[in-house]
Amino acid sequence: MSATRVRVIGIGGGAAAGKSTLVETLMRDGTLAQRIGGRVEGMSADAYVREAAAQEPLRSKIAALYPAAVRADGSLDRTRLARAAFATPALLTQLEALQWPLVAEELRGRIAAATASGARVLLVEAIALIGSPLEPLLDACLLVDLPSEERLARAVARGASLHDAVERDAAQAMHLAALRAASPVHIDGSGSPAHVAAAAAEAIAALCSQDGERADPTV
Repeated sequence: MSATRVRVIGIGGGAAAGKSTLVETLMRDGTLAQRIGGRVEGMSADAYVREAAAQEPLRSKIAALYPAAVRADGSLDRTRLARAAFATPALLTQLEALQWPLVAEELRGRIAAATASGARVLLVEAIALIGSPLEPLLDACLLVDLPSEERLARAVARGASLHDAVERDAAQAMHLAALRAASPVHIDGSGSPAHVAAAAAEAIAALCSQDGERADPTV
């Protein structure tokens, strides 16, 4: 008898909405794992892109797109690259075209590994969930909803300049709008981390209780 494929749930929201904290909390939630019949695993698309961009061949492809981001030692200055990308829509589009297919390939591998290991849910934290190569791999999406002014305040508190935070928010507005239009499950991100995690856990438990399995997109 083949293993039941893990449910793949996107965790979306604007920058500084609390996505990473939510995923980390849910992965440690033993009560949720018991309730849904298996552990929760997570993947950060942004973290994977950072790792991939530090290696070949992606590093060289990014360097060719924006040589000014290359340091003297050959490494990429990701802060400088991000500022340029968020200020230049064409550059951001080109970078996404390089990066998102790699993220989707990595996600396929993680789906297969999570299924083989008996995990019940794989949470995928990303900005670009809808309209990207990740979308066909998802069973459902949760939107961590937080007003932009609160997200900007959080970003600044973490050390970002207000200018950079505003530019990043504007550059990612299209991805957030696409996610909203896709009618995801909304999670109010304005409460405490524990409150947000509890609401998300309820939503995930409900999704896992639904009958039916999608065809495995990794095969």
